Amino acid sequence: MKKVCQVGFLKFGVGHYIAHLYPHLASQFDLTVVSYTHASTGEPLTVNDEIITQNVKKYRQLINPHGWAASYRSANNLFDLFAREKFDVFNLHISTYVRYTSFLFIPLIEYFKKQALRIVYTMHDVLPFPEKEIITPYLTYFYNLADAAIVGNDKERQNLADYFHFQNDTAVATHGIYDLFNSHRLSQTTALQILQIPPDKNRLLFFGALRDNKGLADLLKALKILIQQNDNFHLTVAVSIKEASDFDQYQALIDRFGLRNSVKIFIKDYIHSKDIETQFQAADLVVLPYTDVSQSGILNLAFAFEKPMIITDVFAEKDLVDKSMGLVAKTHNPQDLADTIRVFFNHKEEITAYVANIQEYNKTHTFAETAKVYQKVFENLI
Repeated sequence: MKKVCQVGFLKFGVGHYIAHLYPHLASQFDLTVVSYTHASTGEPLTVNDEIITQNVKKYRQLINPHGWAASYRSANNLFDLFAREKFDVFNLHISTYVRYTSFLFIPLIEYFKKQALRIVYTMHDVLPFPEKEIITPYLTYFYNLADAAIVGNDKERQNLADYFHFQNDTAVATHGIYDLFNSHRLSQTTALQILQIPPDKNRLLFFGALRDNKGLADLLKALKILIQQNDNFHLTVAVSIKEASDFDQYQALIDRFGLRNSVKIFIKDYIHSKDIETQFQAADLVVLPYTDVSQSGILNLAFAFEKPMIITDVFAEKDLVDKSMGLVAKTHNPQDLADTIRVFFNHKEEITAYVANIQEYNKTHTFAETAKVYQKVFENLI
């Protein structure tokens, strides 16, 4: 079997993506995943997320780019691993963290290319957020070191060409649904009891890593509008943040709008896999009021739990979702978002059709299908 090394952070969205992809690729390639150590100590991170540990069978923690000494050791670790294993393909998963540490990867990739190793990038976000601040010649050079790129949708493929003049093969691998999170053993009634959420409300869920582009402020403003007209709404905010103070601006909005009785907040530095099912099973509707997005793991969690969704018109999937699996609201527009949420719950007879359409979508949008794109890209290069 040809040997592939994937490099990505085995935590958060990228870790879950790799975990879902790994079993399918490992059946076709000798696959090793290389991840990061603890930033401050350089010691291996404890990977205690069962979705990852149960599915990623062969991984190493070798990269700690925090400081020049650590970066030097990381580079040596990767050199040693590649000299020993003689990989055929180097598949680097590009996310915010990798872009910020590209200084480590550029000399490595330049060397690997001289050794005839094929370089494939998986672009989880082509454009940084906000993109205009750090689209630089340096980043363009980094991107164009790849022999091929894999992106999540046509919009991302166009961004890679337009902003970074990437001319090598770019394949679209539609994001598979995150079905490993759904055990199908937890009822909504039980989930509501666990989370202590009122069962008689229209229940909204805002979920994921909290960043400015996720639009939580707009959702809280929309909830204020809804509550003023009808108090039959309840919002769960389940987010991961780096610092507790990162939530202060949103807590201030909750307090100012008088929403404490209508919002339940779950804040962690990392949302563990075992908690994801409970949050999604308790919800009637998943709301993604993003102001900017490339592709969304949260959208594919909603698919996996067969939950209708409201997304904004910045999503590449807006035509797929609208009036088929949920509704689409205008971005940066709390009034329209509130109106869209109200329309959803005022037409509950359509929810059954939304769920049925999601179930049909899930039959063909699996990570087994995603892996076929990877397999074709890798095989075309080697």
